[in-house]
Amino acid sequence: MPPRHEFDDPNQKCIFLSADDINDEPEGITDFPSSNAFAPRDLPDGYELRLKAYRRVWSRCLERIQSIVHSLHTPVVHAVVNDVRTAHSKQHHLPGLPYPELPVIAVSAPGGSKSVISNVVAVLSGGDAPGGKGRARTAKDIEGATPCTISHLYPADCTSLLNATKSLVTSFTNRRDDEGRGSEDGLQYPGTTKGRAATSLANYDLNLLKVWYKALVELNDVRPSLVVILHNFEQFDTFVVENAMSICSQHLPDLPLVFVLAMSAPSPVSFLRANFSRKTMSRLRVHAHTAPSGSRVVDIVMQKVTFFDLEFEPDIMIGAGALTFLSDFCARHTSSLDVVITAIQLAYLKHAEEPLSLFVLDSNLGEASAHVGRKLNNASSKAFLSSLATRIWSDAVPEDPDSSPIPDYLQDLDWDSLSSKDLLGIVDAARQEYMWNVRRMRMGYHVMQLVQAFMRGYGYKPSITTDGVEDSALVFMRRVLQGKVVRDVQHLGRMLSGVQLEALLSKLYTLFYELEPSQLKQEETEHREFIIKCRGDLPEEGVNSADAKAVIAEVALNVAQWLMLYLEQHLRRLDRQVLSEVWTTSSSSFPSELVNPAPRASLINALLHPNEVIDTHKFLFDPTASVIEDPNSPPIWELPDTSILFHRYMEAPKLINVYDWFESFADVLETQKEREKGKEEQPRPPAKRKGKGKGKGKTNVAKTSEEQKQERNEEEWQTELQARFIRALHELDYMGFVKHTGRKADHVMRTVYDVLD
Repeated sequence: MPPRHEFDDPNQKCIFLSADDINDEPEGITDFPSSNAFAPRDLPDGYELRLKAYRRVWSRCLERIQSIVHSLHTPVVHAVVNDVRTAHSKQHHLPGLPYPELPVIAVSAPGGSKSVISNVVAVLSGGDAPGGKGRARTAKDIEGATPCTISHLYPADCTSLLNATKSLVTSFTNRRDDEGRGSEDGLQYPGTTKGRAATSLANYDLNLLKVWYKALVELNDVRPSLVVILHNFEQFDTFVVENAMSICSQHLPDLPLVFVLAMSAPSPVSFLRANFSRKTMSRLRVHAHTAPSGSRVVDIVMQKVTFFDLEFEPDIMIGAGALTFLSDFCARHTSSLDVVITAIQLAYLKHAEEPLSLFVLDSNLGEASAHVGRKLNNASSKAFLSSLATRIWSDAVPEDPDSSPIPDYLQDLDWDSLSSKDLLGIVDAARQEYMWNVRRMRMGYHVMQLVQAFMRGYGYKPSITTDGVEDSALVFMRRVLQGKVVRDVQHLGRMLSGVQLEALLSKLYTLFYELEPSQLKQEETEHREFIIKCRGDLPEEGVNSADAKAVIAEVALNVAQWLMLYLEQHLRRLDRQVLSEVWTTSSSSFPSELVNPAPRASLINALLHPNEVIDTHKFLFDPTASVIEDPNSPPIWELPDTSILFHRYMEAPKLINVYDWFESFADVLETQKEREKGKEEQPRPPAKRKGKGKGKGKTNVAKTSEEQKQERNEEEWQTELQARFIRALHELDYMGFVKHTGRKADHVMRTVYDVLD
């Protein structure tokens, strides 16, 4: 462990902590107390088992999300790679230009996602294609393409023009031969140039890069492109980048530079035109690419990744609470993939708090069957088994027995003598039933979506909400889980003609015929045969006799009735199944405060009521401390200095006089000093006078020394007042409550005017 003085030394820039130091816990530091509200009905090691199951479930879900996102970004990535590798090919050289154009490729990923540019770098470096599907295309796979070497620049590297050119040059010239051996293009880098030739060129001079590039060409017998990736391009200084690109354009074609701009602006070309001059833009050849984003990508991810994809069966079904939050957040704030991933992960974490979520994967709790039996038969697991049996019993007795009959595996059970083995068998049966209902609901969702898309294609009004507003994909999924979708499709029998009916049946047949899971395809055999029969009953195209019209009307009526019954059977609520809270997150509310916190309100509340924050901290992290609940607010002189100054801050006008602010702060501290002094002083009996005589000389000397002591104490107190005021003022200034103005040197402006009390 590093010495204590290294932590206290303000001049110590870096302190090394080894792995042993991190694992060693200091004396007096224990684990944080558990705040699990379900502890009374949980297993002794339930937290560790649930966390292990959560990691397995979330890893599978995250891999699925990443594969879908990569597949969405694949066309953009390949287009960017193709433009980079062919940036200096002859097909892009226009004759008659007064000067060569500098290739600039703007890659925009609205929402701040960095996966697009990461995939571009991986493909250019010779790695796998996005999503791991096959080998990436190298320079040999593209006609007229050249290999490339990549450099990365960030806004902190380009604070000035000198630093920008220096970072650009050294990012290439400082490379060694071993850095290029792992690339698919197989470039070998020249060693560091030494001698008088190198000393005559500065490390910010592009002529040095020319010398290095000439050696690179001679060593590899090929002219690779020099790719410069500018990350977070909107944060760069426009003046610096504009001048750096102008300088680089003057060294073409000796230096085949290619600039790749990693941006988050929705329209990269508009951003460049608004920030660069016309002269600079005339020297650039801009290619813009925008990755898919927005609500469309969010809908695709939510449908294909986790919940309503026929090819993927998630371990946990996201409930209506999380979908409600996502739909509201995407409508009010931003439709970002990061928000979707964070929301799903938080929903999974919230679901892992429930003790019964141990059975999300299997009933063996991740262990051998014999170990599970011994663990559940232990006395410490009695409360857990009791809560499990109570939950099963409450789910087995529906409110309406006619609409939800009791499952077969729960009938004829002796509830008073259920063993742990019997309870685990019920859990396995409930899981099979739940997954069967999930597959049926997923199939009903796709049939409903197909019918709605077909109706829109022919100009019919699709399913709408009760407010008359068409549902978005997230809202539609939420309404499916809640059982609130419109299932009345009998009007199709009156609307559809023979051609339209044939087209609808063809789409339904394709959906049922191309089902990939064999189990699902086998379950839908009866409905697939009905569709085939209806297609066979339709008359041939072009027959307009009365009998043909009657047959078409009869088939249309049968299809409408079948659709209504099919959707009624398949689109059922999942939260009414036995032990549905084990495999769905709908039983718990979504922790939206973790995604959209209120730091401003929390900070103001902590400054106004610091004792509440201190008591909460003691309650959470110091179980032995006693917390006294007092409904009355403490007087202001008992508060910390920063809180005292903030109270006076909230009582001041918009423009605060610093001296008046200090005087009001000092008045409170004077009261604080008098109260504390009154507690320390105790009444003493008067001292008896000894000796004779008046002793006037001695009395004068004593008064003089007492006055000097009081004056010295007063000076120290005034110094302490000023120091405490300056410290509290700096705290508020650091938190952004104070704005300095140049109009009056002794005044500051407030930035907060409302009080959240």
